[in-house]
Amino acid sequence: MSVTTVRAFAFRRGTTQLQPPVRQALLLVLVAVDAALHRGADNAFSTWYVGGLVLLLGTSVWTLLSPAPARSLTAGAVVMVLDLGAVGLMRMVPDGNGVGFLAVLVALWLGIDLRGRGVLVALLGTVCLVAAPSLLYYGVQDAWLSRALILSTTATVCAITTASAARAWADQ
Repeated sequence: MSVTTVRAFAFRRGTTQLQPPVRQALLLVLVAVDAALHRGADNAFSTWYVGGLVLLLGTSVWTLLSPAPARSLTAGAVVMVLDLGAVGLMRMVPDGNGVGFLAVLVALWLGIDLRGRGVLVALLGTVCLVAAPSLLYYGVQDAWLSRALILSTTATVCAITTASAARAWADQ
């Protein structure tokens, strides 16, 4: 067995281990760390943050109780779009936070699962559900516009990278 074939097999096996419940657990752990740091700094949670957290928890429960997100690419994509919506809501706190970077993680998964369509979903989802709401919340000042553009660009480039790798390894 060639090295390339072994790597392709390892990639496929690694991506199948990242089923929606595992992905949701990873997101929840990272959000819990953010929430603990946010609370430790005596910052109040906005209603937007709480709404995003409820959306993320609801999506996580769905992935645990229903086999659909693990079996259907469409249902899995819906879970990831809901995750992007939750991230977009949780970004809107008075002092700002780093939760928006979780959109990059979701974009990686979209690229792996849906390849070219995942890149498009990652781009549109990040722009419409993460960047645009934060610009509406914080205003279109240079600093916030820069953050929105960098986040959307980074998420899209990461989705392109994983989509290309998934396509190349699937062809082997």
